[in-house]
Amino acid sequence: MARPPDLCPGPGRRAGGVSGIPVLENTTSMFIQVMDLGIVVPVCVLSAVLLLRRRPWGYLLASVGLLKFLTLGIAVSLMGLNMARVGVLVSAVQVGIFTTIALANVVMVFFLLRSATEEGA
Repeated sequence: MARPPDLCPGPGRRAGGVSGIPVLENTTSMFIQVMDLGIVVPVCVLSAVLLLRRRPWGYLLASVGLLKFLTLGIAVSLMGLNMARVGVLVSAVQVGIFTTIALANVVMVFFLLRSATEEGA
């Protein structure tokens, strides 16, 4: 649920923002950050531990995570390129980071699929 920071500031923040730090826009909320830090990061750590132990659940969780980050990297990269195409000011660093994420995930998906074998093979 998005909350306007001016109406309901978070703990330790004054209404109108802290001096020098702009308040969040009305289209943002902390939901994505909470999901990333509360669910995605622990699942990635769990999948890494399970992969190191060569457990099947590790491969399953890693493949889901890799495809999530691959689609995220491609989507944000293309969004940035399309925004630049229509004249919106876009950070080249942001586009570069997400393009790097997408390319790194292509390589990791290749290695993941190459290392997966059938049971009994």
